[in-house]
Amino acid sequence: KQLMSDEPLLAPVETTDPRMIDQICRFRVRVWTATGGLAADAFPGGIWRDEFDDTCRHVVVQQGERILAAARWSLHDSLADLPEAEQYQRFHLQLEGPIGVVERVVVCPTVPHLGLSQMLLDAVVAKIRAAGARFVLGQASPNMVRLLRRRGREILGPAAPDPRFPDVEFQIVLTRL
Repeated sequence: KQLMSDEPLLAPVETTDPRMIDQICRFRVRVWTATGGLAADAFPGGIWRDEFDDTCRHVVVQQGERILAAARWSLHDSLADLPEAEQYQRFHLQLEGPIGVVERVVVCPTVPHLGLSQMLLDAVVAKIRAAGARFVLGQASPNMVRLLRRRGREILGPAAPDPRFPDVEFQIVLTRL
């Protein structure tokens, strides 16, 4: 479904509404299914939700009721506290907290070239900076890596393979604030 020109695009907003978070978790699977690289049995029931979704913060860009982009973020005192901490600990980083983590950045593939990824990341990083973090870590898909490199982010190297995404080589990304 293409962008509807008669409805305004909403700025990124943080949501704590459990129903909206459920919608975001389903949106993730729809995006990954549409863009490829997802194992057929990766997310039974069509939802990408883990134990951190209830404690992380979620930011969404919508047009009307339709989700166009979403991400989650969290703040931690140490690397050991991060979701998927082992991915970051492999790089022997010496970072003092608070440390922000940006994850699950997804953008609807039917509305490309609107700058939604950049808009979403700018909003999330601003929230992380305002919360006092000195660093932001995350994992990025190849498409996201291109954007992040252009924005001066540090690509540390490949993340460990994720069997849910057998055709995607994620990279570990560090931003110093």
